[in-house]
Amino acid sequence: MSRCLATLADLPREGITAAAQHRLAGGRQNFPARVAITRKQAIQWRTDHVRDVMSISGMQDKISVRLLRGVLEPVATGGTHILKPQPPEGGLPEAAEVPANEHLTMLIASTVAGIQASACSLVRLADDELAYVTRRFDRLADGGKLRQEDLAAATGRSPDGGHLWKYDASYEEIARTIRRFSQTIDLDLQELFRRILFSYLIGNGDAHLRNFSFLTEPDGLTRLAPAYDLLCTRLHITEDMDLAMPLLERERAGVASEAESLRQYGAAEFQTFGAAIGLQQRWVAKTMAGLTDARCQERIAGLVGRSFLRPAAQAHYLEVVGTRLGRLRPVFGR
Repeated sequence: MSRCLATLADLPREGITAAAQHRLAGGRQNFPARVAITRKQAIQWRTDHVRDVMSISGMQDKISVRLLRGVLEPVATGGTHILKPQPPEGGLPEAAEVPANEHLTMLIASTVAGIQASACSLVRLADDELAYVTRRFDRLADGGKLRQEDLAAATGRSPDGGHLWKYDASYEEIARTIRRFSQTIDLDLQELFRRILFSYLIGNGDAHLRNFSFLTEPDGLTRLAPAYDLLCTRLHITEDMDLAMPLLERERAGVASEAESLRQYGAAEFQTFGAAIGLQQRWVAKTMAGLTDARCQERIAGLVGRSFLRPAAQAHYLEVVGTRLGRLRPVFGR
């Protein structure tokens, strides 16, 4: 039995279910399971056409594509989706696993952790390699563009701040910025907490300022944009920090416990973080318990086992989650 490239559900042959196609297309249009370019062609196309045009954050090779009559094709402007082939070999360790890693992590985030995440799937390239594709949430069906501002810009950070400029903050500062700009403050603070807790649990050490954004809806409402660029970085960078940034501002000032200084947080540190950003402790406790209980972990293990990661990478992924659970479970998830 084959699987859906988007949901991992059983299919007679590899493809994408009708419901998943609808979500990926943002309407009734078909969404393809295959893209008629190779990884080499995709990277070369970006080099030739859009290296100085696209404004998508991140280091991974990616190109803008447009969905037109059920076909995804590269475009310099006006893209509806972002396509990410696997990185070149010889750079990032386990580079071939990156598309499946990001897809799996985004799927767990949206279906298990209750996180608002952008629609995504895997697709097969012409060379039969897997690539990751996600629908742009800042694009409207009529081709219009919504205003999106990442948290680096919202907090006044820029590359002029040095090579670690995207990491020069705390998640508490992001919460303060949400209070300044969001028009759905309470919901966005809860969503922020979920994303940080999830990133910690799943081994995502790259949740930096540019991986959070504000989105202004057509009605003028500004809120936290759906999650994007989530993956278990521990599969590729073993010396990675447990989180990209500290939870609290005091940690940046050097006032931190041993666990905080190493960013090896436990339940107590997340309780403190929740209180610092103004969340009710009852809600924090319920959220943490829900993400660390046996039922939730069974669902994570089930998705990992059905994912397109190779068996060794699946085992590593579950090992990372198990290690983080061991730190969070002294209070929660018993």
